[in-house]
Amino acid sequence: LLPVPGLERAIGFKSLADAIWLRNQVIETLEAANASEDPARRAEQLTFVFVGGGYAGVEALAELQDFAVDAIERYPRARLQGMNWILIEAADRILPETDADLAEYALDELRGRGIDVRVGTRIEELTDSAARLSTGETVPTRTVVWTTGVAPHPSLRSLNVPLNDHGRV
Repeated sequence: LLPVPGLERAIGFKSLADAIWLRNQVIETLEAANASEDPARRAEQLTFVFVGGGYAGVEALAELQDFAVDAIERYPRARLQGMNWILIEAADRILPETDADLAEYALDELRGRGIDVRVGTRIEELTDSAARLSTGETVPTRTVVWTTGVAPHPSLRSLNVPLNDHGRV
């Protein structure tokens, strides 16, 4: 696969520092959206794109969305505009590590929370204010979280625990 142009604009999700940065990013974007008179600018600020439908992506998105739903109550203009949460997964389903029925249940739960889940879709390019998808759509956003390619820490191999073919416990 070719690298995604602009990928350096995305934030990874591998550490506590990344989680803190994301929490702060949500607060900053809520502040900016609330202060803006421009609905298009607010849409950029209030759209959060997560790339990768494995455990890391699904859990990070769900937790951050839960936090943001509580936080947006303090920002009336942002609340009126509303947030847009999008999960992008290149494969034909989310949570490939799990049983298909459990993955389908998780998908229904995410969509029930208003999260736009796009399977069979890739990010083709990132800019400062948008993500271009393989569907041809351009999504205005200032927050893209990249969780694909997350691998277990190599130190797990030195522990006396059973691992699967991918090095996971």
